[in-house]
Amino acid sequence: MQTENWTEFYSLDLDNRRRARRVNQQIDVRYVFSGQAVRSSVALNVSATGARLLLNPSPPGETEMTLQLADKVDVLARTVWEIPLGGGKRIAGVAFEGVSPDQKAALERLLEDMVAVAA
Repeated sequence: MQTENWTEFYSLDLDNRRRARRVNQQIDVRYVFSGQAVRSSVALNVSATGARLLLNPSPPGETEMTLQLADKVDVLARTVWEIPLGGGKRIAGVAFEGVSPDQKAALERLLEDMVAVAA
């Protein structure tokens, strides 16, 4: 997926308010809300506990989604905040939920790979 650098487009406050280290690197994501079609977008940053995503508007009342990060890790995620952007897009912060030990290990490998690529 070819994307613009959204961190340049949209000034983001990257102060770390999370419990886990955040890797500020864009990666491709796929996401789906219950009963909806799978959509593609980008994560602007990722941590072991959540991510900041560029998304289309969610269906009314939907805050939970299945999220696939970089074709490597599937997790359940819940929207905890969002900021509307023009063109029907939004920036959303999501928290990962019900992460199994296997998913946690896969997330850790993904984060290590992201740090290695950025170095």
